[in-house]
Amino acid sequence: MEHYTGFFFILLMFSKSYCEECITYNFEEGFDEIFTPESSYICREMRISTPWTKNNYSSIGLESPHPSSTIFITPSNLSSGLTSCVSSFEFVTRRGILELTVYQKNLGPNDFINILISLDGAITSYFPDWVEGWNNLRLTISNDIEKETSIGIFGMVEQGTILIDSFRYIPSTMNEEDCVIYDSKYTTPSISTVVSTTEMDTINGTDFDENSVTELSTKSPSYFERCVKFNFENHFDSTFSSGSGFCTGANPWTLSNFTLLEINCFHPLSTSFIAPTSTFSCITSPNFLMSDGTLEFNVYMGNVSRSNFPLFWMIKILVQVKSHDGTDNTIATTSYNSHSDNFVPGWNTLKINVENLWQEGHIVLMGMKTEGSIVFIDSFRFIPSTMNDDMCTLYKNQITTPSLTTNDSESTKITVTEAWKTESTNSGHETTENNQETNEQQTDATVSESFTRSTDFYDKETKTTVRDQWVTTADTITDSTVTESWITKTTNINNQETTMAGIWTLDPTSSTDTETESTDLNEDAATVTTVKEMWTTTSKPNSTECIKYDFEKDFDKLFSSRSGNCRGMTPWTLNNLTSVELESNLHPSSRLCISPKTSLSCVTSFSFLMGSGTLEFSVYIGDSQFSNAINILVMESSEGGFDFYFRNYMYTPMSPNFVLGWNVLRITLDSPRDFEGYIVLQGALAELNSVVLVDSFQYIPSTIHEELCKIYQGQ
Repeated sequence: MEHYTGFFFILLMFSKSYCEECITYNFEEGFDEIFTPESSYICREMRISTPWTKNNYSSIGLESPHPSSTIFITPSNLSSGLTSCVSSFEFVTRRGILELTVYQKNLGPNDFINILISLDGAITSYFPDWVEGWNNLRLTISNDIEKETSIGIFGMVEQGTILIDSFRYIPSTMNEEDCVIYDSKYTTPSISTVVSTTEMDTINGTDFDENSVTELSTKSPSYFERCVKFNFENHFDSTFSSGSGFCTGANPWTLSNFTLLEINCFHPLSTSFIAPTSTFSCITSPNFLMSDGTLEFNVYMGNVSRSNFPLFWMIKILVQVKSHDGTDNTIATTSYNSHSDNFVPGWNTLKINVENLWQEGHIVLMGMKTEGSIVFIDSFRFIPSTMNDDMCTLYKNQITTPSLTTNDSESTKITVTEAWKTESTNSGHETTENNQETNEQQTDATVSESFTRSTDFYDKETKTTVRDQWVTTADTITDSTVTESWITKTTNINNQETTMAGIWTLDPTSSTDTETESTDLNEDAATVTTVKEMWTTTSKPNSTECIKYDFEKDFDKLFSSRSGNCRGMTPWTLNNLTSVELESNLHPSSRLCISPKTSLSCVTSFSFLMGSGTLEFSVYIGDSQFSNAINILVMESSEGGFDFYFRNYMYTPMSPNFVLGWNVLRITLDSPRDFEGYIVLQGALAELNSVVLVDSFQYIPSTIHEELCKIYQGQ
């Protein structure tokens, strides 16, 4: 019987074993031919391609559990921290015991072993107790009928030792002594037996130490059933990573202490939290196994208001899983910021529901904060759907904060996997005063040739029209009915010099014309001439006029990075398209564009009237790295200086409508009234050689056909 086991299982691959037969395997022969992640059903379904490796006991100086045993398998010891997977051939089971001989020692916070049993495609997951040394892990199988069965073994080793020597299936109709793995019966004195007793696993502790209780039962749960939790009290620096993947080029979140803040902590035992910096911050959690359940994140935002807090990635959470080639796929995301419809400063709980998944994954935490704001995360946990929330506590003697309530908040579902849902809830009743400083209001507009246009310049304090210091900086266009001129105006509002510009249509037939003297500056400001221009006081701007801008002129005058919405961010830069390697330009007439930097960039536009219509932005993103992003805020100006967020549009490689290269982003405005507002453009590059551009934008009123509002002629 020297090679009986290997021969028996090679034969078993072609004809399924009868359920009353003893099934044994000891890895001495046929492992490379029989156990491969590519051909294994469970590993394919889990999209894990890193295999377990085979080795000899003599190479590590460890006594085997049987004199005839010379070979074991162990997870691949990779610095990348990938989970290893191997799954067996199929065999038939009904009622019996599945027994694995396992060795564990010096396990680290990320080391683990997980056993999956596939019964006619239904997956049952078991996490063994962490008992050091050799032990026999026994799992009870109780089927009413015969079922096709295979075993999947997951594991990760970064610090300790995990070995599997052999396994066997003992039918209930057979005596265990008649089902032997090796020729002679022999068991080392130190070997122990771990028997299944409960239905679910719970990870104890305040970090990913994964100390768990073996949960084995005759009932087959559908997926992993393990609580995962982390409260940043220990091992943050060694457990979370930054600077790679989606976090490439970003600053890490920082670990801090509640004693430095005069706020109530989430729990009396909570002393530490993590916070983003004033620039884009990003960290990645360790990998863990997820099933049906809910991810919960306890976050805090304070000392903020809707008007002066940037929307761009305030707190954004990605859920990623490993693909078959080892790359990370983002399958769900949720975000929370001060512009959320139901934003309330204070404690909040963000939730992401996980469905129809049994796979390894991790969390990416992104965020930023502005000067004077408080933004941090206290803790998070994953609660399996089969587990009561009370069994998955973040702190011993869990205490719920009295003021903590739940309301729905903004969330996003990524359509990569339709089975995923995302949801965020928030709580808290703190309020803050809005102390937004007056934004620098700058105005520019370009009008369709078919429509009459003027710009409503007025002093917000005196509420009178300002008509002094007119300066023209573009050619005058004249036809039989109208005259259009590019006009810039410099005036003083609240002791602050403000430049406004636009194209005005001058109607010489108007009976209320007023003459003003203007100065014509050519583009390089080398010469100055005096001209006479007419403007119409009765033709004030309204939201039924086409507004368009292409960055070809006066970007530095018409856009600002010094407003409150851009506080703490770098400005966008004006670039020539000839200096950027693009497959094609948007239009032959387009020469200039703006681009963000690798740090979060921001710029605020001139103001103009909007109402019911569509904003269109011609943009370009050259690669699929997530950190390449454009965020557009539509803001409404107010006379008191407290501007309001009206709409926003985030465009990244994870957006459902994302395409490489040029794209047109459309924001529908459905305001029942006209309002004066402006655009805030925020963005970032994933790396220095990434390309993110905005070429132009336009506002098309609902009363105008878009064909009549083209930025470039012949477009």
